[in-house]
Amino acid sequence: PALISELLDQFDDIFEELTQLPPMREGFNHKIPLLQGTNPVNKRPYRYAGNQKDIIDKLVQDMLASGMIQNSCSSYASPVILVGKKDGSWRLCVDYRELNKGTVKDRFPIPLVEDLMDELNGSVIFSKIDLRAGYHQVRMETADIHKTAFKTHSLTGYYRRFVKGYGTIARPLIDMLKKDNFSWTNNAKVVFTKLKEGLIAAPVLALPDFNKTFIVEVDASGYGIGAVLMQDHHPLAFIKGKENVVADALSRLEDIQSLEVICQALNVYNLQSDMLPRIVQSWKQDTDIQKLISELQLDANSHKYHSWNGSELRRKGKLVVGKDNQLRQDLLTWMHCTATGGHSGRHATLQRIKVVVYWRGMTRDVQDFVKKCTVCQQNKYETTSSPGLLQPFPIPGHVWQHISMDFIEGLPQSQGKQCIFVVVDRLSKAAHFLTLTRPYTALTVAQSFLDNVFRLHGFPESIVSDRDPIFISKFWQELMTCQGVQLRLSSAYHPQTDGQSEVVNRCLETYLRCMCSENPQQWVKWIPLAEWWYNTTYHTAINVTPYEIVYGQPPPASLPYLPGESTVELLDRSLTKREEMLKVLKFHLRRAQDRMKQLTNKHRVDRQFQVGDLVYLKLHSYRQGSVATRGNEKLAPKYYGPFPVIDKVGAVAYKLKLPSTSQIHNVFHVSQLKKYIGDAISSSVLPSHITDMSDAKEPEAILDRTFVKSRGQAVTKVLVQWKNQCLEDATWEYYSDLRRRFPHFCNP
Repeated sequence: PALISELLDQFDDIFEELTQLPPMREGFNHKIPLLQGTNPVNKRPYRYAGNQKDIIDKLVQDMLASGMIQNSCSSYASPVILVGKKDGSWRLCVDYRELNKGTVKDRFPIPLVEDLMDELNGSVIFSKIDLRAGYHQVRMETADIHKTAFKTHSLTGYYRRFVKGYGTIARPLIDMLKKDNFSWTNNAKVVFTKLKEGLIAAPVLALPDFNKTFIVEVDASGYGIGAVLMQDHHPLAFIKGKENVVADALSRLEDIQSLEVICQALNVYNLQSDMLPRIVQSWKQDTDIQKLISELQLDANSHKYHSWNGSELRRKGKLVVGKDNQLRQDLLTWMHCTATGGHSGRHATLQRIKVVVYWRGMTRDVQDFVKKCTVCQQNKYETTSSPGLLQPFPIPGHVWQHISMDFIEGLPQSQGKQCIFVVVDRLSKAAHFLTLTRPYTALTVAQSFLDNVFRLHGFPESIVSDRDPIFISKFWQELMTCQGVQLRLSSAYHPQTDGQSEVVNRCLETYLRCMCSENPQQWVKWIPLAEWWYNTTYHTAINVTPYEIVYGQPPPASLPYLPGESTVELLDRSLTKREEMLKVLKFHLRRAQDRMKQLTNKHRVDRQFQVGDLVYLKLHSYRQGSVATRGNEKLAPKYYGPFPVIDKVGAVAYKLKLPSTSQIHNVFHVSQLKKYIGDAISSSVLPSHITDMSDAKEPEAILDRTFVKSRGQAVTKVLVQWKNQCLEDATWEYYSDLRRRFPHFCNP
């Protein structure tokens, strides 16, 4: 448009090409402060394709001519790379990653996009600015220019692979490159002459000319393979035995009689002896192929892609397979399920099979076969986004109405305590940290709750927790039911249900690591201070501290008391302010939930099942099978089943029909399920070692002891009888593992 053209003409100096260095701008020049003790960075150049070397030369020469860069003898040197632009041109970039590692970081916080968008409220006209070649518009501080030095390719050492013993011969010359060590002696002259003779002696490899055609000459026999890369009948590179793994391996197998024996040992597909007779038979049963063969027999050029040599029908060199479904299934099984097939994905399986055979619709058949493969469905990770959209809990009406709780285990013993009982209010985010002694029971946990939480806030309306044995015990459930408390337990194997407690646990663990990492046995002394720290810390989700929500005023500062206004006025003002804060709090919580749901659901998929669908179940194998980690846990199946869906529980959980012998809760989050693909089959049985967290085993007695050798030392193993289990289910355990897991059971 004419208006835009006039505007560009008026400010043409802004859009002109950069032809010189930008001016020095005091306070805005780029600086590179280094950490103390950082050594100069000097990395060798990367290898480039032939055409890229010419591009790098041109870009460097242009920048030298414009004064953007200059020749340097700096002790710093970083490599360069080319990055393609959208318009097809190239951008010369310097790889400063090593230099950045030793640079003092500028910790300027990046603003949140949501906050920036909120600030645009009420605006009508929006604009953006982008700097053309922005890095060339910021001047480098003079004292730091030498740190930005870079180097490109050269011919130094390029010929070392063409001369045998190049490094040994050139050692005297290389030593002369050291600082203050240059001395042209007779020995150096002899070495220099020897290198020149080596380069002009025959045979010698030539430099490649990337404007000419490359020719690869190969040869092979039953005992070896070799190749030469040539241009104009002059060798550019030899593939020798040491670098040619195939030829090197063949040359060292003394007992090999032919290349065919090696192929058989590697399980290479040998259609000649295995499948060819069945493929030939499939042609006779396929009328379309019979017609095709007849036409090719009359005119070999009648079909562009097909050929017939009198005994074999091929399409682009691949054997054609007729309409024999069983034969095709056997070929797919061969290429996918064998040791050399390796249960690869559909793309890899298709590439593997299509170099050997062909039939119409082969791509679709491969996809269906791999999709229905039971082994793949049970043992492979899912590569899709996390299933199940985020479902935030409703916002409570008042503080300590709805709470969550969890345990922090695995702490060193401190004043007789080994565990922290964490209780969090879901509205104000306020928390109480209660220390416990192992072994704790539902009774001791309930007593701690009554002494420290109930006496301050009363009983809540609901409690969210995982499926810890304490929280699903009959005592705990009966106690809370009698008090009118609704227990909301996480679905099996999905602790993310109680994500709030998990976050608080992480904060508390980080605090304790920072405060008492040098003396971890004293962590109990820090718990009161940790609780005060957490409850008086500003939370971005609620835009205030938990203390201020609960008590209606900011936490007291560590200042001397100053007399103020009357208590009555303060009380009235405090209560009014508290009600206003609760309204603001709910607004911020709702906005934070909406943002979290929006951002989280970008990376999730809404997976739904119907009653009667067969699904695979993802379980954590060997969860409670032994106190020690099983050696084959890594190789256990990822999924079990399939099992039918019998009901939908909430928005993202389902109830499954598990075998009557199973010992786990039958309600699971959708992220633990995936749909079974294939023909209907009977449900499989869950392995006996998989149990719910509620069935954690407790030792009852030690039946026997023995000594075994482990890492050169004698260690004790004990035969453990487990509570509520048969004598035949006793297991041998390392005594150290048993004592660590059940210190109350083992003698000190």
